[in-house]
Amino acid sequence: MSDSNKDSKRQDSKREAIGKALGKVPSGLFVASCGLGTSSVPFLASWVQQCDLEEPLLMMSVQKGREAIAALDGQKGAFTISVLPEGRHDLMKPFFQSKPEAPFGELETCRAPDGGVYLKEALAWMECSEIGRADAGDHVVIIARVVAGGLLQEAKPAIHVRKSGFSY
Repeated sequence: MSDSNKDSKRQDSKREAIGKALGKVPSGLFVASCGLGTSSVPFLASWVQQCDLEEPLLMMSVQKGREAIAALDGQKGAFTISVLPEGRHDLMKPFFQSKPEAPFGELETCRAPDGGVYLKEALAWMECSEIGRADAGDHVVIIARVVAGGLLQEAKPAIHVRKSGFSY
């Protein structure tokens, strides 16, 4: 075996090991709804995290090229997060379809005070206003102020662990 083939195999092995390790970083499961009212674009999100304890700030990572980015731009960075409860995989179903006629499928939604849309059967919801962005490779990290929110039920949040950190 040539040295270049050995190096390539080592790199592949190293990448696979890193992917397995990254995949074990747990994340929540959320439905992000970018924009307001009927113009909102919902999608399943797993990269949402609180990023400030004093001021209520969170960050959300969105893959570049997604329709959600245009919806954020069109509504001055308004979006809503629905925290999914453990065991409610049915709440994710409409968001696995490429472009459903009804963006939320048959799921019931509610309106937040500033017009954001959240799932009625969510664990909790937060209405957010973007305050900044950062480029992050194939994603954009949105930093936002939480302007409203509420707990809808007492339950554990859904947690997601991936097989590899290099794919959803």
